[in-house]
Amino acid sequence: VQEYFYESLVLLKEYLGWELRDVVFMTLKHHCGQPRFDGKNTACADDRGVTPEMMSKLQDIPELKLENLLYSEALARHKQLVAQQPPSFLEEVQQLKSMVKYMDIECKQYT
Repeated sequence: VQEYFYESLVLLKEYLGWELRDVVFMTLKHHCGQPRFDGKNTACADDRGVTPEMMSKLQDIPELKLENLLYSEALARHKQLVAQQPPSFLEEVQQLKSMVKYMDIECKQYT
């Protein structure tokens, strides 16, 4: 579930018995805030979330009924798994976010 990407990575780490450093990632070709072909700036990570209004509109499209059902089930399962995690889980999510940000800053100086 994209909205909970970092939480998903920490869950994956737990299930596979990996270390947190094993799920650190780097975004390639990241053009946050850069001009697009239509003159608008590209969205940044914080701007890409699906709003409730967008979800409502998507749920009203008959051709997307199966996709909406699958998404709803996946989201419910994801929330259930996160709720079952120990308190240290959220600390690891924050630590992963910090590690990814650090990696991004460090690597940008070489591009």
